[in-house]
Amino acid sequence: MSQVLSRLIRGGTTLLLGRGMAAVAGLATLALLARHLEPAEFGAFGLAWTLLQLLSVPVDLGSLTTATREAARETGRESLLLGASLIQRSFLLLPAMAVFVVAVRL
Repeated sequence: MSQVLSRLIRGGTTLLLGRGMAAVAGLATLALLARHLEPAEFGAFGLAWTLLQLLSVPVDLGSLTTATREAARETGRESLLLGASLIQRSFLLLPAMAVFVVAVRL
C-alpha cells in the first residue's frame, strides 16, 4: 500500500472517529438537558441553539475551509491566513450577535 493511501485511510479514520465522538457527546448533552430542564426552558435552549446555528453560516462564509486550503497550498503563510480568517469572522460576528440578541428578546 502506498504511503499516500495509508495517510488517507488514517486521516479518514481519525476524522470519522472524531465526528462520531462529537455526535455522541452532543446527544448525551441534549439528553441531560432534556432531563434536567423544564419543557419551557428546554424549548428556549432549542430556539437559542437553532438561532446560533443559523447565524454561524454567514459568519463563517467558508473562511476556515479557504484558509486551510491556502495554507496547504502555500506553506509559510499559515499565521497570515489564520489571522485574516479570524479578523473576517470577528467583523461578521458582531452583526450576527446583534441579530441573536434582538431575536432572543422577542
